[in-house]
Amino acid sequence: MLRSMLPNSQRCFVLEKESMEIKKMCRGLKGMRVLNVCSSDEEFYQNRQPYIWKNVMEPLLKENTLVNLDIKLCSGVDIACDCRDMREISDGTYDVVLFCSGIEHMPEPERAIGEIRRVLKKSGFAILSAPGVYPKHEDPIDTMLRLPDRASWEVFLGGHWNILEYRSTRPEPALPFYAFDRKVYATIIKCRPNDGSARK
Repeated sequence: MLRSMLPNSQRCFVLEKESMEIKKMCRGLKGMRVLNVCSSDEEFYQNRQPYIWKNVMEPLLKENTLVNLDIKLCSGVDIACDCRDMREISDGTYDVVLFCSGIEHMPEPERAIGEIRRVLKKSGFAILSAPGVYPKHEDPIDTMLRLPDRASWEVFLGGHWNILEYRSTRPEPALPFYAFDRKVYATIIKCRPNDGSARK
């Protein structure tokens, strides 16, 4: 579905820019336990979208422990479970949780956000991304959840998180992306629970 609605070059531009923004938010992490929620498999993040490996996963692995979680067990996945029910993971286990490019693909995403809050340490933070404006792209579903700005993230998070940093992949008006629809972009936040529900 996505392939027919967006030129491949534009889709790759948005996703690669998103991975570069996530890399900036992860800069300086050392000795952390990082949970990568909805990681997909090794073939996906190393071959089909190699910028995920190059910009996010490979740098994190150099000085941190990275655990990949996805609903299906396959190559490169360490924990197979539904991220809306991560009972396999104890409270307060992780310093950082990444949940990127998956929030729009599940019913009841608030349950996943609640579980992320539960498995984070008190001093931990999460990096979340979602489409700001983007065509429907089923994988296998697209709930059409769109979070186009910081205010929409604050509403979605329901007051349970403090947004520490907000970024967008929206191209600057001066840049000559002549072939790109400037309305297509993703948004990324770095946030920390503010209600005491994170542990340790």
